[in-house]
Amino acid sequence: MLWLRVVEGEKLTTYDWLGAAVALCGMLIIVAGWGRA
Repeated sequence: MLWLRVVEGEKLTTYDWLGAAVALCGMLIIVAGWGRA
């Protein structure tokens, strides 16, 4: 997202932020699963 905003000069939309939040939640689920294995 930083690249999109700074380098490409694109305005970030609500869907950009929503997609980033979904990706981070998925990452947290994976990391939490590794801790329990």
